[in-house]
Amino acid sequence: MDIEYPVWDLEPEVSDEEGMEEEEEGSGRMSKKSCKVVAKEHKDQLQRLKEKDPDFLKYLEEHDKELLEFDDEDFEEDGDADVGDGDMLVDEEGRDHDIAKEDEKPSDNVITSATVESWCNSVRESGKMSAVRSLLKAFRIACHYGDDEAGDSSAKYSIMSSSVFNKVMLFVLSEMDGILRNVLGLPAYGGKKEPVNDLLHTKKWMNYNHLAKSYLGNALYVLNLITDTQMISFTLSRLEFSSVLLVAFPALLRKYIKFL
Repeated sequence: MDIEYPVWDLEPEVSDEEGMEEEEEGSGRMSKKSCKVVAKEHKDQLQRLKEKDPDFLKYLEEHDKELLEFDDEDFEEDGDADVGDGDMLVDEEGRDHDIAKEDEKPSDNVITSATVESWCNSVRESGKMSAVRSLLKAFRIACHYGDDEAGDSSAKYSIMSSSVFNKVMLFVLSEMDGILRNVLGLPAYGGKKEPVNDLLHTKKWMNYNHLAKSYLGNALYVLNLITDTQMISFTLSRLEFSSVLLVAFPALLRKYIKFL
């Protein structure tokens, strides 16, 4: 695959901690806005989306029109539903032991190319969930590459090379949609909001919805950092396959609409 994610093209402007503070402050400002102002902002965002990506807007209108027409009360209800740093972390304690422990690594906090390859092989060959979780943890780190995590004691791994960064990004963006569909029992391709809505109270959804939220949330985070148009286009083209899952995360869907 020709697309690459060179780390020097990422331009993070704030650290994780600063970003969280800004998001909290933003939530406070949001709660103080009048309903009319919020509604107008939403209409403006949809108009920009219509001009920039009419096909995606048409898809949303066909599959979940009411999400585009939510009233002002929805903003208040979802005020605390935004994807924060805590939501991005995928199963930190883990329900399975991380298979990375089986690998010989030069350092406990370095993700090597061999480690990533072992995770990818485990997913391809046996669909091992511990490998899926490890890859999503690595994906989160890749999406936040360059953030100041020096004071974050929970950061178990760090990505040290651009080649590992690129391998993680390409595998997750290329394969995670199929992995999530298989785990959640969704059709292999396409789909409408109804099957997703039917999943919301199932055991599968309770066990694995955090994987979908982590994938979509971290992908949006990196979209706001990268500046290369080819990388943005590739990322969006891969995320389009999973866009039906946004039905389950209205607040995250609005953030995608705002980005587009």
